[in-house]
Amino acid sequence: MTGTPVPTRDELLAFIRESGRHMDKRDLARAFKLKGQARIDLKALLRELEDEGLLERGRGKKMGAPGTLPSVTVVDVVRVTGDGDLLAQPAGWRGGRGGASSRR
Repeated sequence: MTGTPVPTRDELLAFIRESGRHMDKRDLARAFKLKGQARIDLKALLRELEDEGLLERGRGKKMGAPGTLPSVTVVDVVRVTGDGDLLAQPAGWRGGRGGASSRR
């Protein structure tokens, strides 16, 4: 008897994007009902996707689509505009799309 097969790259990426949150390997293994060797294969696939820039590591072991933020996050206020609006970026932001550090 064989277990549940590892999802394809496209299935995995679509699931992560649709979830709208960062997940770790355990969350993904549960969602796809993976056990044993399939979990090891999932870990290798996640590493490959991260190396290709299709996934991005968040806090701890959580992974998500590049440029996405978790639903709750800590931010640093980087500037107050003349109108009193606060401009902030996620704490530990490494730049990239939409980050205040990418604009000057």
